Amino acid sequence: MKLLKLAVAAALLGVAVVANAQMRIHAKSPVGILSMKVVQKELKLTDEQVAMVKRVDQDYRATINGMMGGGFSGGSIEDLQAQVDAESSKLTKQVDAALTAEQKQRLRELDLQFGPPITILNEAYAAELKLTSEQKTQIKTYHQEFLDQMGDLQQAGVTSPEELTVKRGKLRANAMEAIEKVLSPDQIETLKKLKGAIVKA
Repeated sequence: MKLLKLAVAAALLGVAVVANAQMRIHAKSPVGILSMKVVQKELKLTDEQVAMVKRVDQDYRATINGMMGGGFSGGSIEDLQAQVDAESSKLTKQVDAALTAEQKQRLRELDLQFGPPITILNEAYAAELKLTSEQKTQIKTYHQEFLDQMGDLQQAGVTSPEELTVKRGKLRANAMEAIEKVLSPDQIETLKKLKGAIVKA
């Protein structure tokens, strides 16, 4: 379980948490990109909000590590995934309640700039982009490849948050480049508008 616990350190990046070479638990961080300093600066988070983000992130990691500590006995991988998802949903509501309406709106734009590739399949974004079923399937494939590559980094021993952030950025850029190739010119233009003002990491 050592590898798995090390992998939880990357959960804030929205990547896969590795259980072993065959099984992976996808942990969606309740703080998501809010853990990134560039996002905190753009949203003008207060000291209290930054402290809240850090606390929620620590609570989430501790809870996930606790779930993993007992191994997989007494339940299937699907059961464990459901528990992880429930914990993430609960803490996400706490984070959402602490943000202002303006911060939430800007965060929605920043999610498309810094969030994992599958962010584009969020119901609201997908509707505005008018994604087809075929496009959604292709996007899921590229996102899975992104997750697999992130998982490979973790298994290779890359656990430094700084190094993971840099490597994740490159992998995400590659995935988004592939995704944009399946979008029409109109969809790409809509995506640019949904992203709002671009922030450099």
